Amino acid sequence: MEGVKDAIVEIRRLSGNDGHHYFYGYYDNPAFSRGDADSKPQQHVCNRVNFWDRFPVKQDICELGIIDIKGGKWEKLAETRAFNFQQGCMLQWNPKNPDKEIIYNDRDGDEYRTLILNIESGKTKILPRAIANVSRDGNWGISVNFNRVYDFRPGYGYSGVRDKGYDIPQPRDDGIWIINMETGEEKLILNYEEMGRSMSRRILRKMNQLLTKVFMKIRWKCRSMFLICVKYTGKLLLNRGIV
Repeated sequence: MEGVKDAIVEIRRLSGNDGHHYFYGYYDNPAFSRGDADSKPQQHVCNRVNFWDRFPVKQDICELGIIDIKGGKWEKLAETRAFNFQQGCMLQWNPKNPDKEIIYNDRDGDEYRTLILNIESGKTKILPRAIANVSRDGNWGISVNFNRVYDFRPGYGYSGVRDKGYDIPQPRDDGIWIINMETGEEKLILNYEEMGRSMSRRILRKMNQLLTKVFMKIRWKCRSMFLICVKYTGKLLLNRGIV
């Protein structure tokens, strides 16, 4: 440990000093492309806006792009209206095509969606819900209601659209959705009412509940999915469960 503590590590700014605010998103999403030392430089995906001192509102637009790790050049790829400063727009490289495709959330009217963009061809695939997490193999996505998240924890949700179940503490038709990233097929696998019944303290079972973050790990041998859900009921609780 002494050698690590005393090591000299180069610290270099990647983003430009041009008056914009550059940021990425959540720590569990892949930000770096694999790259090729000989022909293709490694790249970092990031978000860019012209403000940083307030929560985003519905009219705000966030630019998405890549930064050349060696030269620091910024290249704009797309725009989104579904973002926050805590998690960005869930921008990340697609695990199934990690040097050519990016995944991110966007808003179409009052509905959210996931886009998979091929940065070389410009071809885009649209999925029906905004993702909160993607499996490591890129086959599956997990979705939560970002409107509900914003209504109770603005730093983690998307602004501008009121949650349809705002007045319902634990809606039966909302919760955790799984999405087939290839076909777009979706399924509600765990609803808020079911999660409320699992609360150990009776008083918490009647409080408003939401999911701020869901992590997913596939267990191939037993074909099960392990979800770590962070729920908010006036304080943070850590829930673990097998689906």
